Amino acid sequence: MNWITEIDTSILLWIQNNLRTPAMTSFWRFITRFGDSGIFWIAVVFLLLLIPSKRKTGLTAAVSMVLVFAATYALKYTVCRPRPYAACGDIIPLVKKLRDYSFPSGHTSFSFGVSLILARLEDRKIWIPAVVLSILIAFSRLYVGVHYPSDVIAGFFIGLAGSAAAFRITKKFHGKSMQKGTVR
Repeated sequence: MNWITEIDTSILLWIQNNLRTPAMTSFWRFITRFGDSGIFWIAVVFLLLLIPSKRKTGLTAAVSMVLVFAATYALKYTVCRPRPYAACGDIIPLVKKLRDYSFPSGHTSFSFGVSLILARLEDRKIWIPAVVLSILIAFSRLYVGVHYPSDVIAGFFIGLAGSAAAFRITKKFHGKSMQKGTVR
């Protein structure tokens, strides 16, 4: 696994040395906050649950968040991977140093756990911005130096798996009214 960390570290150092500028740093710090503590995505799920025509989507997204949370934190405290800046002194974080572990990225897993439910169940005008925001949040974690690329990739796959499982679980409760790609 040492070779993965070496590749991850070289990618982070390349981002730090070639992409960071004051304007970009302000932008990426702003974007990364959308994933802080999952608050944005919790608010999205809450809003969906309040709108009668979106409750099925909200319920499915809520189940996805629970599954993603459990998987993310089980892995964080099983793998116990140090943050990049703790393992390599050359990596300079652009946000407050975090005290938990690096693998996998919770920002990424929560973002994709919800946005991929939206991609499955909602119109393009809703899911495309959500997926784009998830992609931006995932990259922001690299830019600000708090996650390795493999943490973000793992977070994506956790979000993908959690959303797929949540869709299957809640589909049983919704019967025929819930079809892949649409909720009618």
